[in-house]
Amino acid sequence: MSFAQTQLQKPSDLVSQQKSLRSNFETTELFTSIDQQKSNIQVPKELKDYVLLSLDQSKMKSLQGNFPNTMNLSIPGQKSAMSLDLVKVEVRTDDFSAIDMPSGKVLSRDNIAHYRGVVKGQSNSLVAISFYDDKVSGFISIDGQDGNMVVGPVSNSKSHILYKDKEISHLNDFSCQAEDNIEKGGYTIEELANNSQSKAAAKCVKIFFDICTDIVNDKGGAQQASNYIEAVFNQVAALYANDQISIKLSGTKAWTSNQPFTNNSLDSYISYKNQNGINGDLAHMVNYSFGGGLAGGIGTLCNSSRKAAVSGIKGSYQNIPTYSFDVFLISHETGHNVGSRHTHACVWNGNNTAIDGCAGRVEGNCRLPGNPSGGGTIMSYCPNTSVGVNFNKGFGSQPANVIRNYIAGSSCLQACDGGGCNTGDAISVTFTNNTDCTLEYFQNNSLQGSANAGGSYNANTTVGSTWQAKKASGDTVDNFSIACGQTRYNSSGNCSSGGGNCDGVAPYSASTTYNIGDRVTYNGSLYERTASGWTNLGPCTTTDPCAGVAPYSASTTYSIGDRVTYNGSLYERTASGWTNLGPCGGAFTAFNEDGPAGGLNFTVYPNPAKDLLNLEITNIKSSSRISIKDMNGRTLEIIELQTTPESAVRKTIDISKLSTGIYFVQVTTGTKTLTQKIFVK
Repeated sequence: MSFAQTQLQKPSDLVSQQKSLRSNFETTELFTSIDQQKSNIQVPKELKDYVLLSLDQSKMKSLQGNFPNTMNLSIPGQKSAMSLDLVKVEVRTDDFSAIDMPSGKVLSRDNIAHYRGVVKGQSNSLVAISFYDDKVSGFISIDGQDGNMVVGPVSNSKSHILYKDKEISHLNDFSCQAEDNIEKGGYTIEELANNSQSKAAAKCVKIFFDICTDIVNDKGGAQQASNYIEAVFNQVAALYANDQISIKLSGTKAWTSNQPFTNNSLDSYISYKNQNGINGDLAHMVNYSFGGGLAGGIGTLCNSSRKAAVSGIKGSYQNIPTYSFDVFLISHETGHNVGSRHTHACVWNGNNTAIDGCAGRVEGNCRLPGNPSGGGTIMSYCPNTSVGVNFNKGFGSQPANVIRNYIAGSSCLQACDGGGCNTGDAISVTFTNNTDCTLEYFQNNSLQGSANAGGSYNANTTVGSTWQAKKASGDTVDNFSIACGQTRYNSSGNCSSGGGNCDGVAPYSASTTYNIGDRVTYNGSLYERTASGWTNLGPCTTTDPCAGVAPYSASTTYSIGDRVTYNGSLYERTASGWTNLGPCGGAFTAFNEDGPAGGLNFTVYPNPAKDLLNLEITNIKSSSRISIKDMNGRTLEIIELQTTPESAVRKTIDISKLSTGIYFVQVTTGTKTLTQKIFVK
């Protein structure tokens, strides 16, 4: 059982939500430990606490065919297995593309999935794991333990390793060349404040990566390099999410040759980006040779000329993956872009002093503090010291507040899901009455209007406001919380059904805060909120199979097993699409009418085209979109398709404004994307 996760950021909250809804965290065992004495794998002599792992390739392939929404991943340790509660997340923007350069070939987006969560039973832990190709990679950070644990593939081997990064982190010799104008003074009290009303969580920083040729060659090609950076980004985004900051990956370019900027010059990269543009809010170059990192400045999100950074990542150390350093470095340089200075700068605490002394010096004129106990934070130089960096600490309270406040005040940003709205913003909505009686609509318990059976009521309201749909008797049929980007709200059911246990109980809504004793319907069953989570009270006692089932919504992401009502019938989501279970309104026998057989297909014509381009799309199983992109991967237009459980689409697009050249048309539905190249005359 799963619900949309866009309202939550912290990985621990994602897990708690899914646990309260009794989602299935099925144990997944992909690894077995390898006897170190019998292994010929060479590891750095500095490593003392590590486990070599063998990945079961058959289980991995089976997993890639159907990545679950939740899982419990078991990883062998030196003393006992580690149990990780994980929830699947989406790290890409809607218009994401991965491109092989300079060919312009669009790379595959399949067989890669990202998860975040916690060590089972330890809510103060932090875990980020990715699965791609024949690899598993990520980090595990536990409150109270020094450093972080890294899991990843061993170079030139089919084996994986789990080790503590603190044992080799001091070998990375980290340096950051970001320029900080200390003379402008420290942060204000307002910038350092924890603003509980901040709009930062609703906004999203979209980051585009250019992957230099040295990484592409080392990883074995553009696809492998792009997958590696995407996996690293999941870990970076997990750190930001743990501090309630949203970032997403808007695209990658992997340069196999003819790289148009130099590895060792951020100015060269910025010049290239300023001439060609980026699909995102920030541009980030990654290579092996830069030697540290450099951001275009402190707080450059809305600065069109300096919104970039470069990170000289490591990739590996003596065949051992160094994910945690690469994650730290990219997080650190991005942290500068989004407003934070170093923790050893004399700008903190409201009195222009430093937070820590890991750099062995301060930036500005203040006393050098000591090193933090239990590890440093993201904007520190602590990787160069014996204390290292503890990912569980994230950015630390003051830098995190600064970043959130800076993002909240950045007018150039939009919402992660493309809505671009915030609580309190004006919005027009339509309430549709699909019941068999007249409904009255209340805002904050004040009657606003009504709709007869089969009719609708239009209202001007605000995001975040609460509405109720009630029968004439005063019984509540539905509760609605008005959300960003959602303009249609539906009520369904039989008003005269004789008082079943789900009568008047609203479907579950991810945007609603529930209290102990509250009841919801979900997938045809009745649930009650208790102190420990949600309790299933059993199926709705009604002859109507659609009772308690929410109407289909094109803006909702559905998982296998979810049920919806659509055009008077009940549908269930399966691995292959939607299954029609029969009509609403009475007892029924399930039958399968899942639309045309086969997978997603689309054709474009004419090609070459001049003014108009025709698209025919068949076998759409979920909400979809059409994207038109140029050779640089920039998205020129996005067309949302309001698809339904059974749908085919014919669409004519005006391309008269496009210059002569090659373009890419992408159709994305669920996790599947098809791309066709077109030539505009």
